[in-house]
Amino acid sequence: AAARAPEAALPASRVPAPGSPAAPSSTVPVSGRVGRGADLGRGDAGVPEPTPSRAALSLRSIRLPKWAPAAAGAAALVLGTTAFALGRCSAPDETPVAYAHSGLSSLLLLARGAPAAAASAAARPCLMSRAPARWAPSATTRVPTEITASSSGLFAVGFARGEKQAGGLTVSPATGVVEDVFKPAASEDAVARVVPYEDGGKLVFGVSLAKQGGLTNGVQVAASPPLLLGFTEAAVASVPVIEGEPHGDPASLWLLDRSSGTPNALRAAVAPARGIAVAYRTGVGKDPSPWQIWYGWVGADGTVGVEAKPVGSALNVGMPVVAHNGVDVSLVYADKQEEQGRSRVLWAHGPIGQPLGAPEPFTPPPGGPGGDAIAPSIAGLGDGRWALLWTEGSEGARVLRAQTFDRNYQPLGDALRVSPGTGNFGQGSVGVVNEAAAVAFLLKAGDAYELWGTMLQCR
Repeated sequence: AAARAPEAALPASRVPAPGSPAAPSSTVPVSGRVGRGADLGRGDAGVPEPTPSRAALSLRSIRLPKWAPAAAGAAALVLGTTAFALGRCSAPDETPVAYAHSGLSSLLLLARGAPAAAASAAARPCLMSRAPARWAPSATTRVPTEITASSSGLFAVGFARGEKQAGGLTVSPATGVVEDVFKPAASEDAVARVVPYEDGGKLVFGVSLAKQGGLTNGVQVAASPPLLLGFTEAAVASVPVIEGEPHGDPASLWLLDRSSGTPNALRAAVAPARGIAVAYRTGVGKDPSPWQIWYGWVGADGTVGVEAKPVGSALNVGMPVVAHNGVDVSLVYADKQEEQGRSRVLWAHGPIGQPLGAPEPFTPPPGGPGGDAIAPSIAGLGDGRWALLWTEGSEGARVLRAQTFDRNYQPLGDALRVSPGTGNFGQGSVGVVNEAAAVAFLLKAGDAYELWGTMLQCR
């Protein structure tokens, strides 16, 4: 498996502008924020109240019976209580965005056609829910960590303990308890990837080797049925997987452009019943020709939906990461345009099953160490939000930071530091289970690395 090249940092806290070809329309609100209610003293929306008619003014001179004030007070009390009860019954389970108007004002606003309180909560940022902790005593930098959701509601974490030693964990979003559940014997060849997925209701840790099933640098993919995606000499190809092992001959998907260098670092994201997003990197080491990031789409029927095309190129690029949120696909990677320049993170996105727009830089928001931004990872939440993770800082003093974005690619809340306060951390991965996110990353401990992780709550 190819080692992760130095990655670059995502530029500013805003990503691809919503107006770019790949961005969704900014006119579609993520969630409606209900503003302050109409001011009854000055008229709705600042419009002056109409001048009362003579007939209305003449009502002020009508003499009322002595019992009228008491009756009016009782009616107001009843109506106010009713309005409060109705407001409580109609409130959503989550904390509402807008506050209900109380008493008679609520009924009057409803009678005049004023909007009711919002029924859905606004999009919110993910927040730290557990302190970072060590998940495994050893891990290798050559194999990226993969985090997926299991049907039991646990996170499944695939990683490599060493060059030929795969590993697998489960982590509870509720308790943070980590269980070491996958300890196979050492393989004959170097481990390329360990991808957890479910096959027939059973959790599988799909181990792919540097050379396996007629492919190099392959990745097992939780398609139906599962596949091993990888490279032949001439093409990106797939092989069916049965009980965790590839069977059959490779079937070509699209031809490789060998002039761009050796392909590696393949990543895939499955959109159930829709297809597979595929990204990979090509490069020729220290040759002056640039490294490139490629993206393509395979349909649910196994045919090519979008033939792979270059997304970006630079003097050096890191491993790509691809994910979807049910509507769009996002691809993030880091690059370095100049030998002495800083690394940056780039983000490309587009609708599922279509080509991606041009990548845009992301600048980390204030609050971090600054410097290089490398090794990004991303995961899509079910409501359209994104959880973006990156490594920031100079060599020897790097930290992991995370930022939540809404479905229109705008940041929500403040960026989080997800790694501990001291240490040299990097190469993070993020995965989502319902409204929880798990973050895994490496800590350099002498000449070795440990696997650490933490939890985010994304309600």
